[in-house]
Amino acid sequence: MKRFFCFVCLLLITLFLICFPEDAFLCASLGVRLWFSTLLPTLLPFLILSDILIRCHVTAYLPQSLAPVWKRLFSLSSSGICALFTGLLCGFPMGAKTTADLYREQKLSKEEAMYLLTFSNFPSPSFLASYLCIHTFQNRNLIFPVFLIVYLSGFLCSLFFRIRFPFSERSAKKEASESFPFGEILDASIMNSFEAITKLGGYIILFSVFQGILKKLLSGSTPLLLLFCSITELTTGIALLKNAPWPATVLFPLLLGLTASGGLCVTAQTKSMLTGTDLPFWPYVSGKILCFLIAFGLSCLFVVFFQVV
Repeated sequence: MKRFFCFVCLLLITLFLICFPEDAFLCASLGVRLWFSTLLPTLLPFLILSDILIRCHVTAYLPQSLAPVWKRLFSLSSSGICALFTGLLCGFPMGAKTTADLYREQKLSKEEAMYLLTFSNFPSPSFLASYLCIHTFQNRNLIFPVFLIVYLSGFLCSLFFRIRFPFSERSAKKEASESFPFGEILDASIMNSFEAITKLGGYIILFSVFQGILKKLLSGSTPLLLLFCSITELTTGIALLKNAPWPATVLFPLLLGLTASGGLCVTAQTKSMLTGTDLPFWPYVSGKILCFLIAFGLSCLFVVFFQVV
């Protein structure tokens, strides 16, 4: 079934490229601009920095006096809390990438890495504040409520999955860390980060083309088209969905739920970040479905009780 689905998608993309070359060019150009003007300058520095920190074993320098705090709040080790904060501050798909990198370095057990995948991937604060609140909703007063809803949904998601992954002293192997010159670490981190950012760009371009296919297939069904496009690629999907002829009581919860979940493009990007590990993908998918439902529900409550949208 999976092979058949992939074959159908590839066939649709090939036919679209051949039959509608101008539309395909415009869609691909949109993906390239999104990658070059947004993803590359905002995410690449964080990719390099996080890779350097992992290679320098920075988690060994975290104050252990605070360990009971993050164990009680998030049920995480010192390495796990680094992956969580990276996901919080840097945006998709940095939480999953850092989790996978720490797992490869044997700083996380498989159980803890799977637990982190359920809730550590977040949209960045700058995306929420500038793009979603100011650009899309055009309301600065929504910044704090949006932050609260999105990040609270992740925390509530962690409470659910920690039952599935109960905390124990998840022992990552304590190996003697090798010492490398900082120049070698920097070179390796830059090359690794450029490989990752190039891979992410490829997914954005591919899903932008797929949005073009959806526009051709569903041109007569506007609500369905808007919904599928928003699920396919988050940033361009939000730009389309904000013009939907739906009331704010529906649009606001839907946009926040989709933002919290990331959409299909982010899902594919996250899957690519796990390449080279034996980590299963189902914890991430399960976590994002639950995160969507929680963010959607919290947004509905916000709209009903505060009526500021």
